[in-house]
Amino acid sequence: MSHVLVIASREIRERKFVFASAGIAALLSIASTLLPDARGWGRGQVMMLTGSILSIAFALSLAIILGTSVVGRELTNRRMSFYFARPVSAAAIWFGKVIGALVTIAVCALIPLLPGLAAGGLEWTRTSWATPFQAAGVVAVLALMVFLFMHAASTMTRSRSALLVLDVVLLGIAIALGWIIVRPLVLVFALETAVAVGFAILTLVALAMIAGGVWQLARGRADIRANHFELSKWTWAAVFLMLTVAAVFVAWVRSPAPGDLRYSEIEQTAGDWIALTGARTDFDYNTTILLNTRTGELERVSPFDAMLSGDGSTAVWMERDRADTTVRPLRLMRMNLAGKRRRIDTGLTLPPFGQHVLSDDGSRIASFRAGTMSVHDLLTGRLVGSARVTPDHGAHGQIRFVGPQLVRIYLRRVAGGNSSMSVFEYDTANRSLVRTVSDRATTRTQARFSADGGSLIEYGGKSTGEKNLAVLDARTLVPVATLEGANPRGRVSTAFLRDGRIASVVNGGIRLFAPSGQILRDIPLEMKGEIAVVSEAADRKLVVSEGYGVHPNRRWTVMIVDVERGVVERNEAGFVPVGWITDPRASMVLLARGENEIWNEIWRWDVKTVEKKRLFAFSTPAIR
Repeated sequence: MSHVLVIASREIRERKFVFASAGIAALLSIASTLLPDARGWGRGQVMMLTGSILSIAFALSLAIILGTSVVGRELTNRRMSFYFARPVSAAAIWFGKVIGALVTIAVCALIPLLPGLAAGGLEWTRTSWATPFQAAGVVAVLALMVFLFMHAASTMTRSRSALLVLDVVLLGIAIALGWIIVRPLVLVFALETAVAVGFAILTLVALAMIAGGVWQLARGRADIRANHFELSKWTWAAVFLMLTVAAVFVAWVRSPAPGDLRYSEIEQTAGDWIALTGARTDFDYNTTILLNTRTGELERVSPFDAMLSGDGSTAVWMERDRADTTVRPLRLMRMNLAGKRRRIDTGLTLPPFGQHVLSDDGSRIASFRAGTMSVHDLLTGRLVGSARVTPDHGAHGQIRFVGPQLVRIYLRRVAGGNSSMSVFEYDTANRSLVRTVSDRATTRTQARFSADGGSLIEYGGKSTGEKNLAVLDARTLVPVATLEGANPRGRVSTAFLRDGRIASVVNGGIRLFAPSGQILRDIPLEMKGEIAVVSEAADRKLVVSEGYGVHPNRRWTVMIVDVERGVVERNEAGFVPVGWITDPRASMVLLARGENEIWNEIWRWDVKTVEKKRLFAFSTPAIR
């Protein structure tokens, strides 16, 4: 240890003039208070700002100069034998020189800051992009990396060896591999994970290069070419080892199992496939997993606008193929889930922002953005129709396919606290746009559609004193039935059944209505809390959920209600439904097991046999 300190102190004494230069920089920071407007900003803050700029300049410039000369100059001038002629180890020589250089950099970077710190200018840094300690840490790490890189570059170039060509080639390969590793993270905006991976690689490489300095001096001694060879051998072995570890880690992050996802969204339509979107715990890399709930098969795809068609036969999603911009159109991909699965590039690119909806059979996609609606054929990549619906970019549109040829657009405007709805229909066969409803006043915010799309129920929004819920014609928004006693603001408390009848929660039970609104029967249920009609589990049977209690002690139960006999056939405590399914072809209901807002497992509940099957358990309890 004494040898290290002796060499370090010698290195510091040889660079006394550098400290004098840093003192002059400190005087410049004081002189900056004479600039115009300095008084308005505050002299302390002006000195701190000027000192910070000079401090960073000193740290980086000294890192370049000292990194170039710390060992390379001694080897070139054949003065390294001076150290080896004494009983000093290679480690003592290396760490003595490195410590001396780093202390010089640190002190010279601190001196320009002293006047500003003494004047109370530290307050300026608290309002900047980082805290003082964060800023100092970033500059210190950057200076260390520059110092080590310049040391390696100096050793390699000063040797004048042909091995330098291989070094340049390996450097290019390492940079390319590093980008290949982090690129998938950047493409899905997993920037926190990408930065963490990049920082980890650089940190580990820096540690390896510090150890490499000892290795090169221990093996190469005073021979510059031998030092070059040993440093290259050590450095590139360490670099590619770190890249391999990083590649394995990124591959792990990108390949989660369904139970590894946290804060996931789950989508299902008809069929056995579901789409789960989320990220592993503590990572921001989102992915979508397409999971076959019957067979357990899965596919991982991009999370951008991943969708399932209504019949469950097709999945589509969008992929970024470049990381240069966030507004560039995204490439649209599709996959046939009914047959042999393979990823198919549709040849289409769509804007990253907007609403995209699949046709029921997955053959077409409709997009709505900035008042313009377009329809594309996914099989041919052809634009089959486009129309300008409204010049009002602030209007919110919801689009739905009504058959393969017809697209319906529900356009909502909010102005001055008032909300209005317009309805348009676009016929792709004739390429004609028809307005069926013009600025109908509404207070509702959500809608639930019948299976054929011919009727809808609006709910939610402001209370207007209404006591009954209305069924509307989906094309004209004209009321066609009144559901007596049904809550107009009730969330998912009313559902269309396969045969057109309507079930709604009324007075703590289920009231069954005919399509005309006639009351067919009341089914009393002994419920303790909020009731929701989830879906029709099988012919003439309903899946009903109940949540009772208050946070943090809410309890859930899911039951099967036979609407013909008016009895509860099955009651499953501890389950909560995942989504509300109204498609008459739906083969299952997804259930989560847990309490309050914490899910532990996801189950499939077959709508025909009403048999449960556990799909997966969350590796960490999922908070919803």
